[in-house]
Amino acid sequence: MVWCGGMQQKTITIPVREYQQLQDIARRFEQAKAAIVGKNDLIFVEPPVKDVGYIIAEMKKTKKYSAAFLKSLKEGMEESEAFAS
Repeated sequence: MVWCGGMQQKTITIPVREYQQLQDIARRFEQAKAAIVGKNDLIFVEPPVKDVGYIIAEMKKTKKYSAAFLKSLKEGMEESEAFAS
């Protein structure tokens, strides 16, 4: 056992492969965290247009979205506080 900063630490042994997997998981977590924190100012930005009808009409004009998708999107936007008047 090793004493570090007044706290007792225990040493454990794990296979190299498991250690590498844990390092990979930690690296991916840090990358994801950096991406989220780095874009944090974009996460809670108010939408520039809040008129749900206008947004749906403009999306419908593109003919890229199915009627079911647009209906679902409209319902979600109408429930969202971000699009409340």
